[in-house]
Amino acid sequence: MNTNKKLMATLAGILSVGFLHAECGFKLPELSLDTSCRFDTEYVYRGAKLNQQVFSPKIEISTSLFDEGDIYFGNKAFLGVKDSRFAKYDYYLGASYEFADIFAVDAGLIHHKYRNRFSWVKSLPRRDVKRHGEEIYLGFIADVFLNPSVYYSYDITQKRHNLEGKANYLYDLSSVGANGFAVDLFTKIGYDKTKRPLGLKSALRSGSVFDGFKKGYFYYGAGADIIVYILRESVKIQTGARYEGANAKKIWTAKLSEKNHKNFIWFSTSVECNF
Repeated sequence: MNTNKKLMATLAGILSVGFLHAECGFKLPELSLDTSCRFDTEYVYRGAKLNQQVFSPKIEISTSLFDEGDIYFGNKAFLGVKDSRFAKYDYYLGASYEFADIFAVDAGLIHHKYRNRFSWVKSLPRRDVKRHGEEIYLGFIADVFLNPSVYYSYDITQKRHNLEGKANYLYDLSSVGANGFAVDLFTKIGYDKTKRPLGLKSALRSGSVFDGFKKGYFYYGAGADIIVYILRESVKIQTGARYEGANAKKIWTAKLSEKNHKNFIWFSTSVECNF
């Protein structure tokens, strides 16, 4: 199909949707667009440091397809600034449903895509290395004090189980005269266990260098942000500090570090726009 035919087909599709809307009362779903750009001085993921100085753009589109329920999809990237060879892309699709006015359930699928993730793995057969992966998740959120949430996820490629609980408290500073400002405090704790780290198969032989990474570990974290609301809260600027640690001596990372530092402190700044 040439360009003119493609254009005509597109116009015909738009006109037909408009006709249905006018004649049959068909209502197009309203779309919401969320975008953000974030910079972190460290990239720490589930208690493990993966990189330094990471820029993270994000775009998400959501719509309400049924009462109290939303469907959404988007992409979030983690791009190394200091080490430009590092890049991670998360493509996700999910749905959420609210019930009993204060509870919500959230479920979906994430496709993790990496660039140059296994540049250090030169001695392993290529068939053992899975460059990308899929992860399913299920979460429960409560709209009560501290806004607690619990998420379970399972990485199909790595056979990785993760359970994470989080709570946060948002304090509006307008009550003390600082209109348009807020403080966001949060804390989290999680457990992570991987049966097939990084998708490796036959490399996981007893007594090998990989044998020490089979056990699960706990990780924990906290943070504090100052939020500035602009344009009636359509634009939000957020900056603050983060802390995260883990009780594991060894954690699988992109560089297969032999030891994991137990504590990380870093700073984060982001700009978020909602339409």
